[in-house]
Amino acid sequence: MELKVIKSQVFVIRAILGVGFGVVLWRLFYPQAPAVFIIGLCAALVALAYLTEYLRNRSKARSQKTPRIP
Repeated sequence: MELKVIKSQVFVIRAILGVGFGVVLWRLFYPQAPAVFIIGLCAALVALAYLTEYLRNRSKARSQKTPRIP
């Protein structure tokens, strides 16, 4: 139960930061783009956060394994 609460809090924080940074990037680099563009940009930022977490955890798990000795 407690782990689910933590994961949902992490998602909410990442979503808020994704929207915030998405708006900043949108206004700085694509001010004439349609408003629908911001939704995709924000979703991509949140997805990239989860992708990098997955890759970091996978790399950490590989480094903790004991090497095989033939």
